Amino acid sequence: MKYFFRKTNLLSLITLLLFGQAFAQEWDRELFFRNISTEEGLSNPTINCIYEDVLGFIWIGTNDGLSRYDGHEFKIFQQNLVDSNSISNNKIHALYEDSEYNLWIATREGLSQFNYKDEKFNNYRSEDGFGVLLDISHDKKTIDYGYHSGQED
Repeated sequence: MKYFFRKTNLLSLITLLLFGQAFAQEWDRELFFRNISTEEGLSNPTINCIYEDVLGFIWIGTNDGLSRYDGHEFKIFQQNLVDSNSISNNKIHALYEDSEYNLWIATREGLSQFNYKDEKFNNYRSEDGFGVLLDISHDKKTIDYGYHSGQED
């Protein structure tokens, strides 16, 4: 029994030494980070959520709108009170992409669904004013959301 454990430990050690070098070379690469701020086009410096969609866009929810980053430049989506197809509010709390690749945005005043084709929003608001939408998730054919009805910070 002792011989089996010694042989197994020796075999594990040899495997680690042989393959460890290959794994170490992968981790030896340098990582580069680029800071992106309002100077580069971000809508607000306060970031509440970040999501990468199936198309590779980086969506950033801020206190002053939704920013879409394509790796080169930003496109900003903000509420326009005279356009019912603009996002429901500028304060973004959560982002979610469902199994049909719909992007859902939880805002201070409701739930918005982004339409990629025309870059407009379908907005869903509760008739009774459910409060501030904080989070969203997807379960089969329904969208679940969490909210609070008190005053927002």
